[in-house]
Amino acid sequence: MLCLKAGRLEGRFQSPPSKPMSQRYLLAAALAEGETEITRIEWSDDVVAMARAVQPISSILIKGDRAVVSRREPDFYRAFNVGESGFTLRTAVSVYAGIPGLTAVYFGGTLRGRPIDELIEVLRELTEVVKLPGAVIIKGKELGRLEVEIRADISSQYISGLMFLAAVGSGGVIKPLGERKSWSFVEATAEVLRAFRAEVKLGEYIEVGGRMKSPGKLAVPGDFSLSAFLVVAGVTTGGEVEILGPLSKLDEPLVNAFKAMGVDITTGEGWVRAKGGFYRGIDVNLSDNPDLVMPTALAAGHG
Repeated sequence: MLCLKAGRLEGRFQSPPSKPMSQRYLLAAALAEGETEITRIEWSDDVVAMARAVQPISSILIKGDRAVVSRREPDFYRAFNVGESGFTLRTAVSVYAGIPGLTAVYFGGTLRGRPIDELIEVLRELTEVVKLPGAVIIKGKELGRLEVEIRADISSQYISGLMFLAAVGSGGVIKPLGERKSWSFVEATAEVLRAFRAEVKLGEYIEVGGRMKSPGKLAVPGDFSLSAFLVVAGVTTGGEVEILGPLSKLDEPLVNAFKAMGVDITTGEGWVRAKGGFYRGIDVNLSDNPDLVMPTALAAGHG
């Protein structure tokens, strides 16, 4: 039997690095001109999958939570396994459509039943793409300016993949069709592309232009959607909690939601502090980032 005595949670905690931003940084660094040093990487399965996906087009030196990535002459024949990483699968299939050569992208597990057909149909308008059980084969080639339409109500990863593809080549326009699902992840892709000097405009259409260039050194922001459980525990027990690590724009809606619920929450360069209590109920739409639903629901239960 495990017995717990109620107490106050307070203190300073390091936020875990953001997996979505780690993946995007690795992909952008592999495509950009120049060498990029990325720090605060947590090598989860999905991030390792992205590292495998970019090896045929880049040089990667890894030491602990640090990676130094630089673009190189692509292998003409390349094959890699993304495991069950949906973001890696969809972005890799897109990007390699615009890089001359023959690519085999293998996948397994739950990805065998998850959507990708709509993205493949769009890519087939640009080059040869074949889907097999557990693999996608792409005959990549240099593409001109991209002008495509894609459903936005199935996966935001479709759009992110096409944004990276446009940045690889001569830019382009992507027209999202229907309801925009998990749109904050598209905004995160735009944020990363801009950090690598690409031009991105988000509106009715998405416009991407300019060649990517390395910003030199980047630190992966923290994942506040995970750290937020500590915030909820601290606030509800009367403590003050400080979360260390850069805050991603992906997580800003959660900070705003906590503020609206009455929490005294402040942010600075590399930290978030919270105290007070959850005093007010709110109506909030988190469909743009479903990862924020669970900590918000937990906080609502203590209001």
